[in-house]
Amino acid sequence: MSVLCRSAVAAAILATTLLSAASAHGDDSLPSLDRKVDRLFAAYDKPDSPGCALGVVRDGNFVYKRGYGTASLELGVPIASESVFYMGSISKQFTAPSLPTLALFSVT
Repeated sequence: MSVLCRSAVAAAILATTLLSAASAHGDDSLPSLDRKVDRLFAAYDKPDSPGCALGVVRDGNFVYKRGYGTASLELGVPIASESVFYMGSISKQFTAPSLPTLALFSVT
């Protein structure tokens, strides 16, 4: 996994944790948390950078959703919170090696 991808995953986990914790405690400072999350993803929120989409759901409703960066560098299409990702074919390469690992840990 590339450094860019690892840092995006880490930022997404941190953002989700921050927003979920604030929402769970009824924190009224969500706008400031939104700004903190936006700062975490600032490196990806550029027209020449592959980006990511982040959504945090609580009780069936979005607490936070936003797209960062570009969905298609060739076409210059930005990622929005409504962007659709076709992940079926791409995720197989990660699912296949995970199954033997899951089976191994299930036995022990």
